Amino acid sequence: MNRKTAAIAAVVVLACFSCAHLGKKPAVMHPGVTIEPVDKEGILRLIPDEEKNGGPAFVNLPNPFSHKQLYFFHLPATARTRIELCDDDGKVVSTLIDEHMQKGVYQLSIIPAVFLLENGKYTLKLNVAKKLVGTKEFTVSRPGRFGKNPVEILPGITVVSLNDADVRPYPGEENTGGPAFVMINKFSSPFSDIICYCFHLPAAARTRIEIYNDESKVVSTLIDEYIQKGAYKLTFGRPFPPETGKYTLKLNVDKKLVGTRNFTIIK
Repeated sequence: MNRKTAAIAAVVVLACFSCAHLGKKPAVMHPGVTIEPVDKEGILRLIPDEEKNGGPAFVNLPNPFSHKQLYFFHLPATARTRIELCDDDGKVVSTLIDEHMQKGVYQLSIIPAVFLLENGKYTLKLNVAKKLVGTKEFTVSRPGRFGKNPVEILPGITVVSLNDADVRPYPGEENTGGPAFVMINKFSSPFSDIICYCFHLPAAARTRIEIYNDESKVVSTLIDEYIQKGAYKLTFGRPFPPETGKYTLKLNVDKKLVGTRNFTIIK
């Protein structure tokens, strides 16, 4: 056997070895993530016409009654296959698979709760032979940490959920069905150091609230996480903020600035 023949044989053996664990039973790639070959003809009928071009395809079968995320990808030929999971900032959370795979149709199953994914929006990216051939998005939405009992996010600052009726109607310019950010006079008192604001999310979204000083510098990031839809009360009390001055609260929802509120601390 010459060197060329030996090299070809080594590549074949490596390809077979790398796919050996993808048999008839689901192979566990990560806790809560499995992959397995499936019936080719049955799944290919589900692939949209624009993807029936002989090239790799990537589809999902949404099921609102299942706790699983099911995806199928078709490889018309043996190829190096890489599937990455990215967060809403485009950062890679995990590489689910990165190996040489035999041609065929495969089912990818993800159980977010077992995979320990936090609430948020995610994107699956399928690369075949180093080319991006498909992306699929999904959202993880489980009960958030803000409920009827106040949660202290920083000393002197709490967040609690409200009944939507308690804070309506919103001011005219904000009563559009989109996110709103208002001051709640009914919860504030001129005789105390407590100031209350309300923010309303018509849908679950990535929410970020920051405090800026009068020099437009970030003093503190109060919230930066995925929050369930609803109305929430943000309460300021002692000992925050620590210094006298003018401050601005900025509410960003899904990376868009939707409201600002100014307040002054005099001590």
